[in-house]
Amino acid sequence: MRLTATALAVAALPFAAFADEPASPLPLGQGDSLVDFAYAACDAAPDSAVCLEADRLVRERIVEALLTLGGRGRRDQDRDLVAAFLEAPSAEVRAAAVAALGNLHPDASDTPVLSRLLNDAVPAVRQGALAALQRSSDAATIPLVDRARNDQGMSLVADPAPDPGLIGSSLPPGAEPLRFTDDARDGVLAFVTDQDLEAVVDYYQGLTGRAAVRLPQIRDALIPDWAKLPGMGFYQELSRRMEVLGSLPQDQQIEISARFGQLMALVQQGQLPAELERWKDQAAWGNLRALVLAVDPVVEMPSQLLLVYQDRQLGRSGFAIQWLPALSIPSALVPGTAPAITVAQANSYNPAAVEATIWEAVQARGQAEDYAAYLAALPKGAHAAEAQAALDALKAAAPAPSPAPSPAPSPAPAPAPAPAVETPAAPPETLTATEGGVTLTLAGPVTQMQPLLVGFAGLTEAARSPWLTVTPKGTPDTQWGDWAYTRGEAGSVTLPGQRAGDYEIRAYYENPRVVVARLAVTVVSTASGPPAVSAGEVHAGQPIVVAFSNLPGASNDWITVVPKGKPDTEWGAWSYTSGQTDGTLTLAGQPAGEYELRAYVERPQREVIARQPLTVLP
Repeated sequence: MRLTATALAVAALPFAAFADEPASPLPLGQGDSLVDFAYAACDAAPDSAVCLEADRLVRERIVEALLTLGGRGRRDQDRDLVAAFLEAPSAEVRAAAVAALGNLHPDASDTPVLSRLLNDAVPAVRQGALAALQRSSDAATIPLVDRARNDQGMSLVADPAPDPGLIGSSLPPGAEPLRFTDDARDGVLAFVTDQDLEAVVDYYQGLTGRAAVRLPQIRDALIPDWAKLPGMGFYQELSRRMEVLGSLPQDQQIEISARFGQLMALVQQGQLPAELERWKDQAAWGNLRALVLAVDPVVEMPSQLLLVYQDRQLGRSGFAIQWLPALSIPSALVPGTAPAITVAQANSYNPAAVEATIWEAVQARGQAEDYAAYLAALPKGAHAAEAQAALDALKAAAPAPSPAPSPAPSPAPAPAPAPAVETPAAPPETLTATEGGVTLTLAGPVTQMQPLLVGFAGLTEAARSPWLTVTPKGTPDTQWGDWAYTRGEAGSVTLPGQRAGDYEIRAYYENPRVVVARLAVTVVSTASGPPAVSAGEVHAGQPIVVAFSNLPGASNDWITVVPKGKPDTEWGAWSYTSGQTDGTLTLAGQPAGEYELRAYVERPQREVIARQPLTVLP
């Protein structure tokens, strides 16, 4: 919350509330020595240590003033003063403001802002918003309060965004995770956005290539083709897939067994999975739409559904990822209770103590701009003479500027290049491999992230469920990457595009599992150089604008900033690259210190492909 003239003017507002109480210890208005000091310091050098210390001290005073205003309970006089701080960048100020509003008899006029604060990234702000909604006279808040978990926590540290690798798909721009509910315990990761519903539907239809349907029509999408076979065909396919369970890890066995149970209830009794019951409530969700987001490779039944709806309680567009069954949601996406960090109470104002704190910060940095800022703010301060002497010494030690170099003579113009001779494009190359009567083909050359249209022929043993996969060269036959069933003796399947490198397309039979054909493929890079990330000069708390280039261009590529030395399995503020190979994105500001920018890919496995040191200046 860097102080500006506007922020300081807002900070001075509570003075009017105490005009009839001259003995109040919280004047915070014109004539208050701390506010006057902050104006002078931040006007002289907005990025100096002096201004940063003034910012911290004024924040402490604001928090104390807000809590005092809330304790008085005088809504008609103080409500607007408190409301001015509900959107403050500082977490402790927001938490104090919403706690104060909760003591000022909140009513329907407060419901919109409290509803937004209920989903704040900071737990202490959410807890204050929940308490305020519980005290509100607006009956419309009751369903929202019932929907929230009772203990949001009291941490002032913002909750991290969900791990992009665990979600399994990218998110539309502007999506905010719902943080105040316990939905994740029911296998749901819900979001809200200011985009309209059609924009959300179009985003996921484009991402998956599947059409969204009304919830009653989703039943057909839940039943795989093999489960629609007549007579014993269904049970034979079911038995074959159940046999696969024995070769899987125990946690996957539990998930897939539950999925089989859902399928049997659906096929034999027409009963939708219990996880979808909540979504039938049209009063809460309206006439929502759904589409298949991910499919379990063993059962071939959806493992994730996307549901798009109008979140009527929050008055915003909503969408949710529903895991089927609920227990298959990654445990890291189910929030726990954060350690409590309470709002610090302000110290009593002592001008001498304030000046001492400021002087310590100036000496710690020892920069000319800090000494100058101190003198501008406190020309008669206790350390003015020391500040002037230090400033004069720094100026005397500074090297004289170098003279400007003489301009170099202009070179003669280069001769015009000869006209280019257009070379006809080479016909596409077809890669082919045949083993044991099974043929695999692929039109080349293949560029990075280009979908792979793989042709096949000779897969005559349909009962052994043939399938194709693409995997990095050298991967053991017991491992595979993206894959798809072939569904026929001859035809084609489309596998997802891959990063540049050497790969192998393999055809497998099951029972027993064996590779019956292989096709070597080289995916060619279209980049002009190696992947790279960078950022310009960044100061503490400022948003970090990251430039990236030569990334693969997958929809789930992402970039993060982490403290220096953290392992690659940890990350901080992050954002998707939106499938771009080159561009910029913005990450949340960080405290001063040493960091590293990292670019991650998820396919064929999570990996850092670019990194760059970053120093965040004070």
